Amino acid sequence: MTSNIVGMRKCGIVAGAVLMLGGVAVTARADETVVANVPFAFIVGDSNMPAGEYIVKQASEIPGVLAVESLNGTKAVFALTIPDSPVGHNDQAALVFQKFENRYFLSRIMAGDGSGREIVLTPQQMEKEMRAVATD
Repeated sequence: MTSNIVGMRKCGIVAGAVLMLGGVAVTARADETVVANVPFAFIVGDSNMPAGEYIVKQASEIPGVLAVESLNGTKAVFALTIPDSPVGHNDQAALVFQKFENRYFLSRIMAGDGSGREIVLTPQQMEKEMRAVATD
């Protein structure tokens, strides 16, 4: 398994997108909503998300529920997450993808304040999610 980590410094209200590692552009706003241009399809839960621009943000008062929404409004999914232990303080927002059998899975969302949320993924979970999106 390999990971793609992409990010950009937190910049004021909205910063211009800059192409980062793996071709994903990420922007963070002051409220820690992450805006990303993802150039490849990826899986979140049992949903296949096509390449495009996305907003990742807290979906409710419950901190573990995040919403991943396409900017054009055609795709949206909720993801249940757990706190991610930061490795040192990092002021970059980032999306982290795991690659499994040639498919990308959103696995981690890191805020610019060093905090992060992880989507728990095991090989068995990824196989189950791949079967679920195959029936889409």
